[in-house]
Amino acid sequence: MKSRNNNSFVIDDVKVTASKPVTISETGTATTFEAQLADVTLGRTLSAGVWSTLCLPFDVTTEAMQTATGATEVKMCTFYDYADEKMTFKKTDEVTAGTPFLVKVNTTAINPTFLLVDVKSEEAKTVTYGDVSMVGCYGQTDLDPDGERMAVFLTADGSLKRPSAASWTMKGLRAYFIVPKSFAGARVIIDDEEVTAIDAVLKPEPQSGGELYSLTGQRQTQSVRPGIYINNGKKVIIK
Repeated sequence: MKSRNNNSFVIDDVKVTASKPVTISETGTATTFEAQLADVTLGRTLSAGVWSTLCLPFDVTTEAMQTATGATEVKMCTFYDYADEKMTFKKTDEVTAGTPFLVKVNTTAINPTFLLVDVKSEEAKTVTYGDVSMVGCYGQTDLDPDGERMAVFLTADGSLKRPSAASWTMKGLRAYFIVPKSFAGARVIIDDEEVTAIDAVLKPEPQSGGELYSLTGQRQTQSVRPGIYINNGKKVIIK
């Protein structure tokens, strides 16, 4: 060893730099990060046995996910297709930086740490198939409950839910879905196998009095004409 200075040292004229620890919190607001090699701790929890959305600014493999979370079983899936009210996800062993995906671990992981990862400076990505988009986000994101197309998110109980005016901020290191306002639900398929663990029937915020919504998402405040409406996330026919 010829010399040593701060976090770097030289051995036989080869400089080795120790990785810097970085924490990315689900309550942060960052949309990009400094490109660097680092040990990255995620300030969020992955619950055991449920599918969670995740979006990371570095490539991740199932092996790295196992090491970081301490899980003995990890499943990762990326959004692959949407057609005929079926959202299809494809199992994978590697996800590239910024790509939103689903992950399920068999043990609860609190603040998992990924060692010596290559953090990218690109923004999170959006993956679109048909009329549905899966949107990744690194920081907290406000979901517009009244937009031209509807934003929905995956809840801890495995259902898709619309945000409300009182609860429309989603924490970071996650993904949400943009769907048509006529969207009332879909089946979730992973590699041609229907996943019953995810209830993909859209569940709106509880509505007093069982309000009706048109297929364009407008709440009906007066007597309604015969037709098809949405009530509590289900299509109903008024004759």
